[in-house]
Amino acid sequence: MKKEREHPWVVVVQEMLSPLAHPPSAAAMSAYMKDQFPFLGIKKPHRLKALHGLLSKEGRPDPEDTALICQQLWALPEREYAMVGIELLRVQRRFLSLEDWPWLLSLVHQRTWWDTVDFLATDPMGRTLLIEPHQLEKWGDPLVYSSNPWDNRVAMLLQLHWKDKTNEAFLEKALAHHAKSPWFFHKKAIGWALRQYGRTNPEWVRAFVDKYKNTLSGLSIREATRKL
Repeated sequence: MKKEREHPWVVVVQEMLSPLAHPPSAAAMSAYMKDQFPFLGIKKPHRLKALHGLLSKEGRPDPEDTALICQQLWALPEREYAMVGIELLRVQRRFLSLEDWPWLLSLVHQRTWWDTVDFLATDPMGRTLLIEPHQLEKWGDPLVYSSNPWDNRVAMLLQLHWKDKTNEAFLEKALAHHAKSPWFFHKKAIGWALRQYGRTNPEWVRAFVDKYKNTLSGLSIREATRKL
């Protein structure tokens, strides 16, 4: 099968980053991520400095190419390239709509780990849904009830930046449905989502914790109540 041609922007990113590889740092960075992925060993400040021109308004690719570019960056072995995709999504966020949901969700499922999943959930997916909050259940419910635990985590974190616009019924559903989960990344996400919303409505969070105290993990409760 013929390999898909790399987008020119992706080619330039590789040309700019590959000479900056630092194997000792790469080993440490990979270990920190539980050896899920290889790294070039380029720390974030150096990476952003090197790519400043490409991420500036003049250097960015056509917004219509964002999906293809992100998919190609995610597919490259070294994890820094996915981080470049994240930075591109940050600066192209205003061009996204719910029509982009399928390929954003495909990134959740591609070379999955918390560093990419949490960004996708809270930023391009969550902030795009906030533009049309009445669509939350349409797009969010399949994630709540998915057999993929990372989908569940996305559902828990979708509203992390919604503050007083948070749909409390959906938040309760997304968290309570997995309150008994033994998986660390579920427990942590439940606590994180509650702690964040506690900044807006601490009474609701206290009531939630009291209602589900017999099913929530100790980790989730500690995380949820740490700043109350």
